Amino acid sequence: MKKFDLEHLYKLATLSKSFDEFKNLIGNQELVIELEDWDYRCGDGCCYEWGVDCTINGEKIVGGDYSNLGEIEQGIKIILEYLGINYEIKYK
Repeated sequence: MKKFDLEHLYKLATLSKSFDEFKNLIGNQELVIELEDWDYRCGDGCCYEWGVDCTINGEKIVGGDYSNLGEIEQGIKIILEYLGINYEIKYK
């Protein structure tokens, strides 16, 4: 399957006149999504942060702080399946 980057996806979305046209432009292309849990504790132990890093076709996107992997994965699946976009989720 042909893969595309987020800039290409954004251009397709903004140039499309309708949702159906957008879906037709995407066709059978696949998004490769990588999810990775992370956590951080400061040196004296008073601060603790956690979240999930999300990378789409090699490009890291912002978000996922104070979320767990299951929450992020479920949200991505719901949206992409609704849009009819092919995807693959990998875990680091």
